Amino acid sequence: MKAKELYDKIGIDFEIDKYKDDWSFVEFNEFINPDFRERYIGVMLDNTDEIEKVYTSTFPDTAVLNDILSRNETDILFLSHHAMGYNPTLEGFPFYNIPAGYLEKLKERRISFYVLHIPLDKNGTYSTSVNLAKTLQLKITDEFCEYLGSKVGVICETDFSKLEDFTLHVKVQKHLV
Repeated sequence: MKAKELYDKIGIDFEIDKYKDDWSFVEFNEFINPDFRERYIGVMLDNTDEIEKVYTSTFPDTAVLNDILSRNETDILFLSHHAMGYNPTLEGFPFYNIPAGYLEKLKERRISFYVLHIPLDKNGTYSTSVNLAKTLQLKITDEFCEYLGSKVGVICETDFSKLEDFTLHVKVQKHLV
């Protein structure tokens, strides 16, 4: 598929024109798509004209990138929730930039990178919070936590009165997914 057509389709499906995210702390260099530098959403690395396969991940961690690169494939779209890697053991700020060496390899392999942070957090069809609640069969009663103009959390009701019962319910649902 033509990369531009896929980018446009993803943009329409996730309504990215409605959002401006904030990844201003990303280390911008010659690899980063100029449009991403303005809105912090959408195509971060535009490295191919054709897309043969799509990979997804929550973070563009080096372990994930190593896995993709080890496959020796080209013409890939890597779609991620976040624009930066994440390491909870880092002191202070746990996010890290994709190392320049990886950006170079992604370009060589014609692997593009697309970021959908707010559209995946925003309560709605693709929301991580909403879909977790649905998977756990919880009744959503309200929203909370505004982030850059979008509500990103849900409040749910349940019939469980004991934490142990809810824990068992979560374990059972985990096996059903």
